[in-house]
Amino acid sequence: MKVRAGCKYRYNPVLLDACDPRTGLVKGDVVKVVKLHGCPPPNTMGHCHVEKDGRFVGLVCCNSLEKLSELERQAEASGLFLGMDYDDESYVEMPED
Repeated sequence: MKVRAGCKYRYNPVLLDACDPRTGLVKGDVVKVVKLHGCPPPNTMGHCHVEKDGRFVGLVCCNSLEKLSELERQAEASGLFLGMDYDDESYVEMPED
C-alpha cells in the first residue's frame, strides 16, 4: 500500500513489524506518516517513518498501515474516542450481580 506524508493510518503490524518491538506500537494505534529531513521519503523500499501523538516512533512497513474509515477520521479530527480495544490491559470486565 502506498502511504502519504501527513496522513493518519491505523497500525496493523505485518510479521516483520510484529517481530520488531522497537517502535512500541500496538495493533490499532493511530499513527501519522511523516517526512523527516535528510531521510528517504515514505514508500522507499516499502517503509515509512511514523509518529504517534506528535512524538516520533520509528520506521514501519507501509503494509502495516491501513486507511482510517470516514467515521474514524471524523472522530480523530474531533478528538472523540470510538471504543476500547478488548486486548487492552486497562479493560476490566464488570461482574454480573
